[in-house]
Amino acid sequence: MKNFLRRTLAEVLSEDPDINPGHSYEDDTGYTYDDDQLSTGGVEDIADEAETEFLRWAGVKEDDPEGEDLLWDIWEAVPGRDIASDILNRVPWSSAFISAIFLRAGIEFFSTAQHKQYMIKALENRETGNGSFIALRPEEVVDEPGLVYVRDRGSGSTFENPGEKNHADISLGDGTAVGGNLSNSVSRVNVETDENDSPVAVQGEKIIMVIAPTGDWVDEFEFL
Repeated sequence: MKNFLRRTLAEVLSEDPDINPGHSYEDDTGYTYDDDQLSTGGVEDIADEAETEFLRWAGVKEDDPEGEDLLWDIWEAVPGRDIASDILNRVPWSSAFISAIFLRAGIEFFSTAQHKQYMIKALENRETGNGSFIALRPEEVVDEPGLVYVRDRGSGSTFENPGEKNHADISLGDGTAVGGNLSNSVSRVNVETDENDSPVAVQGEKIIMVIAPTGDWVDEFEFL
């Protein structure tokens, strides 16, 4: 199952022009994304957006005036939030960061302030073969730019049963990843891989789940 993500939606569209992934989409919170908010983004777009955001935060902390503006932009990806209150009360925003990057990359996502919620949705998508993102086991992939690596933060979270406390970072494919709400900023962290180049840990913490965009070709793969 290694390297299946190297095939992008753009490549599939070039082979089948009748596929039209652009549409109005309502997520499970009732928030509707219009056509112009969605595109045919893939892992490369996720990595590009993550690295761009990392550069925007260079030398900036969330309690700096510039950091508050950048954080506001991130929180806007999660519908229904009292953003001013979230910033004032230092609500954890690492999940909001993942949500923002996916949406900026043009990928439908379960935008949420809790990693657990999109993890559960990704597991559902794995079972049904539906959806624009999916849960994968670390051993099912190699370290690729744009993959999301989720790790437990003390709640006993596992692939099969996501817990309440998690963190996630977006791989840049070069042995590093970018995550939000790290040291009160957007920071770069180290990714460890095994002999097969599958991701196993971030900053020494075990990766329990990989989140990846799918596309209209998901049923071609046999990991479901």
